[in-house]
Amino acid sequence: MAPCSVTFYPRMAIKMSPQKFKAAYGGALLNLHWRQWQSLGLSGRVPGGWNATTDLEALIISTLAIGLSDRRLMLAAMEWLVTNDRLVNISRLKKIGRNFGQTTGGQAPVCFHPDTLALVSDLLKRSGKRGFIVRAAEGGAEQLKGCREALEAFRIRNLVSLPQLLAGPAHLQLAARSFFGNDARADVLAYLMLNQNGNPFLLAREVHSDYKNVYLIIDDWRRAGVVERRAGGDALVEKNRWFELFQVPPDAAYINWAPTLGALCQLEAALGSKPWADDQYLLSSLFRDLHPLLSPAVLAAGERLPEPARHKGGEYFEPFAGALLAALAKLGKQQ
Repeated sequence: MAPCSVTFYPRMAIKMSPQKFKAAYGGALLNLHWRQWQSLGLSGRVPGGWNATTDLEALIISTLAIGLSDRRLMLAAMEWLVTNDRLVNISRLKKIGRNFGQTTGGQAPVCFHPDTLALVSDLLKRSGKRGFIVRAAEGGAEQLKGCREALEAFRIRNLVSLPQLLAGPAHLQLAARSFFGNDARADVLAYLMLNQNGNPFLLAREVHSDYKNVYLIIDDWRRAGVVERRAGGDALVEKNRWFELFQVPPDAAYINWAPTLGALCQLEAALGSKPWADDQYLLSSLFRDLHPLLSPAVLAAGERLPEPARHKGGEYFEPFAGALLAALAKLGKQQ
């Protein structure tokens, strides 16, 4: 599927069927991935830039989850990983991978199998890099087979050129890792820059890290005067200096990409699987489950998902589908 072939249906000007939604949604999701990877230095065919935040580990997982829809994207992303493996937090990658897209109590097909990361580890080893251990999980034979066959075709194509200056929202995570090192401090800082405050429990959940680790980080930063207690949480002191250092505008939107991309990939999997693919009622039920996970990102794009309580049964399909495609169109045009 070409990453530029995207058809949007703004505000339901055209009556939409599940088939039309699937076609538009698949292109929009690939476009979102291509733009984020291109902002990190991957060569691609999607014009424009990306001026929102990124989450490297969540992006790697979601690219693997949808990779069989666009093998060029998956193989190019793996080249980025092999070339810049030092920038990836492997512990965080595995943590996000264990729970990715498993958000609706088994009411939709699994979009990512954790054992896929074992294939990534093997790829790193074949490329002369350090691999990692992945705890085996059950199931996923078909997905693993497809990914294994795709990754066997991997070779370096010189598609990656990491930006010389890591600045702006798209590079905040990587710039913070260059400053602090490749650990949770970078992700905690990025969260506190884009939010008013946070306590260790909230921070550990949001940055997908261990609570004890985050607690010790915050405790050290309190003593060093980096953060202070404010409104029931910890907030950065002199936040504007951090914005200046990393060249991030103070009004940059915060999006927790791991649950957002997990929900988007889970929907993509449902659209390609029976019985959801052609059933407006079942898709409406899935939309209701995904509503709280997707609402923050949709709001950050300047759109709003319809409230489930205002639409009965399958009536929820069209307004939700239209709002989601409108939001993806805006997120995919960040520049």
